Amino acid sequence: MNNEPNASADLPETIPSGQALCDLIKGELEDRKALDIVVIPIDQRAALADFMIVASGTSSRHLQSLAYNIDQALRQVGIKSIYIEGQSSSDWVLLDTQDVIVHLFKPDVRARYALESMWSKDFKAETSDAPWEYPEAAE
Repeated sequence: MNNEPNASADLPETIPSGQALCDLIKGELEDRKALDIVVIPIDQRAALADFMIVASGTSSRHLQSLAYNIDQALRQVGIKSIYIEGQSSSDWVLLDTQDVIVHLFKPDVRARYALESMWSKDFKAETSDAPWEYPEAAE
């Protein structure tokens, strides 16, 4: 008889992606008192993810805690390939789950980069018949 624990028994039948994953992360941020949570659908603009979530934390410690708890919640539903950047500085922490990208900022850093305003705009490619040219060097 095999007494080893079955690792697959701990995983959910389906791993959430897209909207379900976004809802899970947003719920975790709300539970952990993140500030000004903004969800931006980016699937029509970029192939890098379906959603971007931008939120603020009150301190470096709060940002670290938010990132840690999101990571743990995702691992509980079977998502193990999570890229996390910036936990050591904690002015800006990035979590990339492939389907959802999460940016966690201190409020002043968030205001400086204004990611949500950039990604919320309706980008339209501008075309020109003439190729782009370098400006003339000042003489």
